[in-house]
Amino acid sequence: MKRLIVFCFTLALVRMASAEDQSTSPYATAADFAKYAMKLREVALLKVEPQVFVPTASRPAPTRFPW
Repeated sequence: MKRLIVFCFTLALVRMASAEDQSTSPYATAADFAKYAMKLREVALLKVEPQVFVPTASRPAPTRFPW
C-alpha cells in the first residue's frame, strides 16, 4: 500500500513538472507582452466616441414660467 501511495505521489510530481515546462505563451518576452497591451489600450481609446443625441421629433417649446 505504501508503494502505491509513493508511486502516485511521484507520478503527480512528474506531471506537475512537465506541465510547467509546457506552458506556452505567444509572447517571447515580457516586453513583447507590454507592447501588445499598450497597443490594445491605444486601439480601445481611439474607438471611444461621444454619444450624440439628435432630436427626431419637434415639440413645442415649453413655456418658461407656466404660473
